[in-house]
Amino acid sequence: MVHPKEYPVILIGAGPACITAAIQLKRSNISFLMIGKDPGGLIANANLIENLLGFPKGISGENFVSLILTQLKNHSITILEDEVLAVDYKESKYFVKTKQNQFVGKKIIIGTGTLPRKMNISDESLLFEQRKLFYEIKNTIHIKQPEKWIIIGSGDAAYDYALNLASRSNHVTILQRSESSKALPLLINRVQKISQIQVKCNVSVLKLDRKSSNVVLTVSEGHQETLLSADRVLVAIGRHPNTYFLSNDLSSKVDDLILQGSLFMVGDVKNKSFRQVSIAMGDGLWAAMTILGNFK
Repeated sequence: MVHPKEYPVILIGAGPACITAAIQLKRSNISFLMIGKDPGGLIANANLIENLLGFPKGISGENFVSLILTQLKNHSITILEDEVLAVDYKESKYFVKTKQNQFVGKKIIIGTGTLPRKMNISDESLLFEQRKLFYEIKNTIHIKQPEKWIIIGSGDAAYDYALNLASRSNHVTILQRSESSKALPLLINRVQKISQIQVKCNVSVLKLDRKSSNVVLTVSEGHQETLLSADRVLVAIGRHPNTYFLSNDLSSKVDDLILQGSLFMVGDVKNKSFRQVSIAMGDGLWAAMTILGNFK
């Protein structure tokens, strides 16, 4: 019987939080394994990161991810690009099962970010499979431009995605359920200045259909149902922590294991509305330095 390979630390996730932790662990000469199927994480969606020190003119999410992956390479750190299916905790160790293998860790850092909230209406899943509906902008960069897009949502992500798509000569309509937006005033002002972006308020999406090459949306505006059409739809109605792979037993022990210093939640997976790259990187650095203190 082949026993799973054991590591002092296993990192699950490959966004800024876990990458920061990995670099610090490498500098501290602590052996680890980093597993992630999406190197760089969700920050690749950002149109422009403006509150990250060291980039006075801001930097796009795509360019920032390129830089941090280069930094990993310079530190000779590799990411095992695999999907984690389950994590359990037994006899003071973490058992990690992926699609390809199994591993054991004495300590674990979880930086798996968030998953998109879905509308759960007809044809949503089918349109996603057909690449007519998306939840993240980074998956659209290879699509032929220009096209007509509808974005469903009213927060920072929806407005940031609209700016990104408009910069690629697309025409964008933002549909929001309320009269007012939840986005930063800065993003709202930028959207208002771009003629290719239209905002429709007090609109609820009732149904999605595929007709020929278009997506047809049945929407409620006030008390009236109407039809809207677009080439593609992007849904940005919120996100929730990505912890589906934790066993029920481990989930019940998370708070105690965090207090014991063997489990660390870092970045967006724990930060709720405080989803900022600087905070995520600080989480990763704190986790790695705490682990270093425990190993001394």
